Amino acid sequence: MLRASALALTSVGVLDLRGARVAHALIQQRNDDAAEQLWFKAHEWETLVRLVDMILPEDDVSPSAADIGVPEFIDLMCSHSGRLQQTFSSGLLWLDAHTRRQHGSRFVECTPEQQAAVLDLLAEHGSEPDPRNYEGPEASVEYAGFFDYGLDAPSHLRPGASFFGWVRRLAMDGYYTSPEGISDVGYEGNTYLRRYTVPDEALEYALARSPFAGEQ
Repeated sequence: MLRASALALTSVGVLDLRGARVAHALIQQRNDDAAEQLWFKAHEWETLVRLVDMILPEDDVSPSAADIGVPEFIDLMCSHSGRLQQTFSSGLLWLDAHTRRQHGSRFVECTPEQQAAVLDLLAEHGSEPDPRNYEGPEASVEYAGFFDYGLDAPSHLRPGASFFGWVRRLAMDGYYTSPEGISDVGYEGNTYLRRYTVPDEALEYALARSPFAGEQ
């Protein structure tokens, strides 16, 4: 199931939620056993933890990504996917090489301001598919990863933009499929409803776009 989830992530960009639940259960068990990382090396792990905490930091109501096991989630997904391994291994090498050229230090050794500037630059030059042009799963599989290249980025930033896109994608998937992440967004699904009422906002949105809008 975990392998299927990893394959789904790298083919259609969609996480299998059943696999996510299994992943979080295994992560909790591994944390209880104080297990080592499955795939990342020590320095890679340190960098990954810093990255996900910059993407999803702690705030007044929610824990940080590292606090709820997002690095462990990514480690587990990578351990089941050769493509993710290649993406993260080469991406972390690129990140350190880039900050060495710019600041003379590896990413984790840079100041918080320098780290933030690097990630802002990569986020600015990233690229995502336009959902309005989505043609179904067949097209998504055929062009899997096409938009990861960040085609609007300068050529020397394209590898970093692609890598950072993957980090953000998996960080968000790991966070918002965890119990803490589900609680953070106030998800109330999977419960019995005596009566369903369409939200007023949804009705207003549909009516405003209706071909009969304005007619009495």
